[in-house]
Amino acid sequence: MMSIFGQKHNLPASLTSFVGRRKELEQIRQLMNTARLLTLIGPGGSGKTRLSIETATSLLENYRDGVWFIELSAISDPTLIPQTIVRALDLLEQQDTPLLEALAVYWRDKKILLILDNCEHLVEECARITSQLLKNCPYLQILATSREALSIAGENTLLIQPLSLPTAETGLNGSEALQLFTERVRAVHPNFVINANNAQPVSQICRKLEGIPLALELAAARTRSLSVEQIAERLDHRFHLLTNYDRTAEPRQQTLYALIEWSYSLLPEREKVVFLRLSIFTGGWTLEAAESVCAGRFQAKTGQKQIDQAEVLNLMSQLINKSLVQMEQTPNVRYRMLETIRQYALEKLSESGDLEVTRQRHAAYYLELAEQARTRLTGSEQIYWLERLETEHDNLRAVLGWATAPVPEQTNDSISPDFSEPYLVGLRLGGALWRFWQLHIHTIEGSRWLEKTVALAEGKPVPIQLKARAYHGLAILLSTLDFERSLYYHQENLRLRQEMNDLAGIADAYNGLGWVYFNYQHDLAKSHHLSRESEALARQLNDKWRIAAALTLRCLLAIADQDPVSSIPLAYEGNRLFQETGDFYSATTGFIGLSSMMLVAGDYKAARKLFKENLPLILQYKNKIAMLVALVHIAGLAGLEANETGPESARLGARLMSASMELGKNWTLGDEPPFSKRIREPLLQAIRSQLDEATYEAMVTEGKRLAMEEALALAQQIVNSEPELKPYPADTSPSGSTSPAGLSEREVEVRGGAFTLYIRQNRCHLSHCCHPFRGGK
Repeated sequence: MMSIFGQKHNLPASLTSFVGRRKELEQIRQLMNTARLLTLIGPGGSGKTRLSIETATSLLENYRDGVWFIELSAISDPTLIPQTIVRALDLLEQQDTPLLEALAVYWRDKKILLILDNCEHLVEECARITSQLLKNCPYLQILATSREALSIAGENTLLIQPLSLPTAETGLNGSEALQLFTERVRAVHPNFVINANNAQPVSQICRKLEGIPLALELAAARTRSLSVEQIAERLDHRFHLLTNYDRTAEPRQQTLYALIEWSYSLLPEREKVVFLRLSIFTGGWTLEAAESVCAGRFQAKTGQKQIDQAEVLNLMSQLINKSLVQMEQTPNVRYRMLETIRQYALEKLSESGDLEVTRQRHAAYYLELAEQARTRLTGSEQIYWLERLETEHDNLRAVLGWATAPVPEQTNDSISPDFSEPYLVGLRLGGALWRFWQLHIHTIEGSRWLEKTVALAEGKPVPIQLKARAYHGLAILLSTLDFERSLYYHQENLRLRQEMNDLAGIADAYNGLGWVYFNYQHDLAKSHHLSRESEALARQLNDKWRIAAALTLRCLLAIADQDPVSSIPLAYEGNRLFQETGDFYSATTGFIGLSSMMLVAGDYKAARKLFKENLPLILQYKNKIAMLVALVHIAGLAGLEANETGPESARLGARLMSASMELGKNWTLGDEPPFSKRIREPLLQAIRSQLDEATYEAMVTEGKRLAMEEALALAQQIVNSEPELKPYPADTSPSGSTSPAGLSEREVEVRGGAFTLYIRQNRCHLSHCCHPFRGGK
């Protein structure tokens, strides 16, 4: 066997610029220093072929006997691989010797790089040939591209991810996806630049196409007839939009659909079934979810077959190996599909007739998850379950979307009678999720889902307990959005609970109504009555959590009655009970509330100590409501102290107050309760009184630009400072005593007044009340 031309490589010349991938190029070069076989794996269109050519071009000098590129995509018969290699190298064949043996002899002493491109459809034969050549040719190196590894001894693999997307940290210029899209658009429109008008749709195109190079190039080609804004709007139907007009491109590279169809066609039957069923997930999934949803019967060519739960892991692992599913390395392993691949699979799932049953299995799994979480959102496991629900929120939304959509045509195959009425599934799911929506500031979205499910259930048979639970959740979510409707659903919930003689539910309804009357009607008498009724029922039931909830409302009512000293023991007992039930989420809210009471009472020293000790706990428990309350009151603390500490304190307070108000809008909490405004206004006035108008407005502008992390850092800076404050005499009663408790103190620091007196009266230490993990049980 001999070469008839003596050329050194056959690498195809690049017709377009190479964008990004600097990190991957360096990784490949480093691996090629020691690896005999390196396989670049990744989904179709991720740029594996182009990356292999660019790498080989940069390494030509390292291979004295040549670099050879072998394109295998057009080969369907695996026995033709040796012949394809021989022809690519312009070698003369020897009739008496098998080609593979002849190649091994010919390359035995040669330093060569062989690139095998697109091995996925011939993976077994590619593995055999590669293994044999590497054993017999000690100086040979092979760089392969495939959607799955060759899985032979000595193989190194490198997963080629999509191009990087625009982020807040890197901006537009740091995105490889955006750079590629811009370069390819300029091939059509040479004067194209990113500007303020098109930056958002271009960024949207890159994100929707998830940085897949081929998809971005196809989208750029569409600018011949569409603006970038039009392309961004139409990407929900990407398979019709993204078609390649390059007549020289491989058929499977001419449309995005054909590219994925190629991968799908190579799957065995059982892998196809799991692949299609996995497309029902949105936002990723766990192994347990996949086992629950993907197991079950399917219609095979030879009749009905079954996939058992125990098989799902191995079948999904094969899809990972073939770059159709990705594993995310998070603390809890999750899996996902690129959205473009998911849309293809979902379309195929619909065509297969398996869509409705798969949706029901998906709904069943997430309904069970949500109902399991519902009973744990007020106890010691609440943080785990809140984060779990947040992670699965996209899947939960998908179930709610199915449950509230027009009823599909009846199918003969249903997983359970419970799922024959989707509106009941929606009502159950909404009733299980309302507290999650409340605590994680999905208030508006949650109320809309619950309103839909309640409306769909109107006039239909619904278990009374289920209806009451949905009404209760909807009433609470609407409390900052629509007072009248919130009041209506609270009253309807109370009526249903009384009909069932559900004492715990009646206590909740009283408490909810008390909050509405307190916050939005300022009817303190009604609110006092309802909070005491709620507390009495909770004590009758010995329900610590509900007692604590009632005491929290009574505490705020005491402040509204301008009796902050009376509010302190209520707050303390409520927080202690929250701790005993393991509800540290509510406890952190309570301790911030207690800090705020100290501020209102003029007890700045105690307020600072409480803020300082509990701010880290708020961050630990990711309590967004407590974060906002803390920011407002810490800003107020800075303003109130400014008359003694100087204008810099007021400037910090103004920035922080502005940030808290802006963040509150962004988190869609709804309308601010009037009581909150009454608390905030004097704090804001204290800040404004220390600054001239121009300085104040400048600080407000700066504050509006702060992200939550920056605002919390500013709050930490304020509470960590230790200003020198002047003491002054406490109020003196006609009897000469210096406190409501009649203690014979002649002088108490203003910043240690009300709270210090309460602590002394009850013979407990400040630290005992400040820290939610000390004592209290």
